[in-house]
Amino acid sequence: MGKSRKRVPIEVKRRILRRHLLEGVPAERVCAEHGIAPGTLRQWRREFFEHGERALAQGSDSAERKRLLSEVESLRRQLHRERQVAAFLARSSRLLDGDRLLARREGGDNDTQARMRKGRRKK
Repeated sequence: MGKSRKRVPIEVKRRILRRHLLEGVPAERVCAEHGIAPGTLRQWRREFFEHGERALAQGSDSAERKRLLSEVESLRRQLHRERQVAAFLARSSRLLDGDRLLARREGGDNDTQARMRKGRRKK
């Protein structure tokens, strides 16, 4: 069987991080003094820098935290796709406007003018 995880109160996490970050005590020494793995200290430090003290308090509610992080990542991907579509549409619009402008300047051939009229009717 694997090791069971012990829940560390936020006050203890805060004290350990303060000792390491503010007092400059090396990570190895802090971990040895408190019986925690170096990876745990790195995780606490990363969470603290990314999300502030609130992240340390939420450590006990990891299922909810994982769900929220997953939702944020999903929303970021969706936003990225929507920005790509918007950029594509903007480029396409500029190209179409350029073609129409060019056709007007050149007097356009019958095919170009017919396509332009057909496009206007669809709107």
